[in-house]
Amino acid sequence: MSLRLGALAALTLVVGTLPLVASAATASTNTPTTTGYIEVCKNLVAGEATPSPNVSFPFTISDGGVTINVSVPVNQCSLPETVPAGTATVTEGSVADYHFVSATGNGSTLLSSPTSNPATYSVPAGGVATETVATFTNAVNAAQFKICKLAS
Repeated sequence: MSLRLGALAALTLVVGTLPLVASAATASTNTPTTTGYIEVCKNLVAGEATPSPNVSFPFTISDGGVTINVSVPVNQCSLPETVPAGTATVTEGSVADYHFVSATGNGSTLLSSPTSNPATYSVPAGGVATETVATFTNAVNAAQFKICKLAS
């Protein structure tokens, strides 16, 4: 294949101007998203009985425009969920007969107060080996009643 010098000069001119336009357009659309993993675990305060043995707790994980809903039984964890690396917010939904007590994270991943629901976590880039584990602890709602004996 042979090219004429005139065609090569025209090609050089086009190639020379496209990267300036293309780099601005591709910088935002072709940037790879770095991902990480988050897993949600559910515990009860030690010594608490479970009023409903088959109860599961609803959670919403929000991170970088991604929203994932998971349901986690007591004393279990969700599967690792893939999310954009950065900051994730985990919200525990309400379940009758229970109330939220605290949130913890593995290492220093918990960014918010341990008494916050929703809780905010850092999610490092990487695989399951570097995942963030968000653990929520609840207690059973207790009622009080008073018994009085009246003299007859």
